[in-house]
Amino acid sequence: MNYKLFRKSQKGFSVIELMVVVVILSILGTILLRGLTSWSSASRIENDTDAIWSYLQDARLLAFSEKINLDVDISLDGMTISLTPTPAIPGWNYPPLVVQTPFRFEPALNNLQISRRGYFQGNGDIIYNGSYTFDKVPAAYSCVTISINRARRAIWKGGNNCDVI
Repeated sequence: MNYKLFRKSQKGFSVIELMVVVVILSILGTILLRGLTSWSSASRIENDTDAIWSYLQDARLLAFSEKINLDVDISLDGMTISLTPTPAIPGWNYPPLVVQTPFRFEPALNNLQISRRGYFQGNGDIIYNGSYTFDKVPAAYSCVTISINRARRAIWKGGNNCDVI
């Protein structure tokens, strides 16, 4: 009797082998997803910090070139920064900056002003105010520190001040 006719060919993978591959891929996927989430949070904070710094630089240039005093206001939720001229100018409409992550003034300044000569009235920091901790993936910049003659990007490491790089 010819037993070769009854023997099945060994092509393909067994169900157990496929299950092992699926388990390994799902474990690797969860590890990569956690890392990607941390990286994207840090990237969002860096982008928002750069946007705030750029907005303040543009506001200084506007105040100096138009010879007007500006109030810089951060909304209660920390997601919107707007400019208001002092005294009020009829028809003034400068677009506010809307960010994806919340920020706050530190120390709690009532408002930040930019004089018509381009100087900041009041020192302080605009610090990231969210729940992301920087243990896993540090952000290159996470706050903007403000002195009388400039705004600089810096790193917030907790507490009430920024560490300028």
